Amino acid sequence: MATVDERGPGGESARERAVREHASLLQDAAHLSIVGAVLLTGFALVKSYAVGHFSLTTGAALLTTAPLTVLLGSLMSYAYWILPLAALALLYGAVRARRRIGAWTWEGAALLGLAALSALLSPVRSLLTCGLAFLVFLLVARGPRAAAEATGADAPDHRSRWRSRWASLTSSPLFRTPVFFVVAVLWVVLGSLTRPWTPVELVAFQEGAEQRLVVGNVLSADGEWTTVMRAGDRGLNRIRSEDVVSRRLCHLVGAQAAGQAPLLWELQDRPYRSPNRSCRKLADQQSDVQVTAGSFPG
Repeated sequence: MATVDERGPGGESARERAVREHASLLQDAAHLSIVGAVLLTGFALVKSYAVGHFSLTTGAALLTTAPLTVLLGSLMSYAYWILPLAALALLYGAVRARRRIGAWTWEGAALLGLAALSALLSPVRSLLTCGLAFLVFLLVARGPRAAAEATGADAPDHRSRWRSRWASLTSSPLFRTPVFFVVAVLWVVLGSLTRPWTPVELVAFQEGAEQRLVVGNVLSADGEWTTVMRAGDRGLNRIRSEDVVSRRLCHLVGAQAAGQAPLLWELQDRPYRSPNRSCRKLADQQSDVQVTAGSFPG
């Protein structure tokens, strides 16, 4: 039996179209992978350079000792803002899917569930800040257009003409909703670009006959050397690992975001207490031990 070769308008068979579409998808995936790799590499370089207070020596030490932790550690340091923005983005995506299809689907329900989970894990203050900023953006970008459509183009009222002009101005691509999230992410990243992605530690070590303290981020610790980036001036201390007496995680006030309870705990009325003590208080408790210069921000 002869097979029928159905060809499209351009003389292309269904199999040829399928092969061409598959190749196009592979090309798009490869292109996205290259772009993603370039962006991640650029982010790691810029983040290391900024965290090292724009010192090439410290930036190189950061990048070479812990290159794989830059991304995940940075995401964790942004969690107080990324989670509220993710909740808003997921909610926005669910509402758009509902309007486009005209009914709720399982994809929309999944987006709503993820949005609720992100909101419950978000600090209340950050969630309110992001929510109010998003609401103001929508009022500025969508309010005049909705008012102009409701009033009508033929209305002679001066306010109607003003709303029509503002509506035409906000029809620019710069006022589209995805732009809000792009700007918000850039604001979060740039606002904390110099913040390290590793925890601050109080390191006690032996130097000759006396003991000393250094407050900073431990970049590497092998059997021979322990490298610490001081929290104040972002200089480097290399200490013999055998001379390290103790290492204690601590919270550096002014250089790290204060701990905040998530919305879930607020709804449960659970008190929040940071598990890490202040670096300054821990150092002051050892008044007979000298603190290395540059450990604390000036």
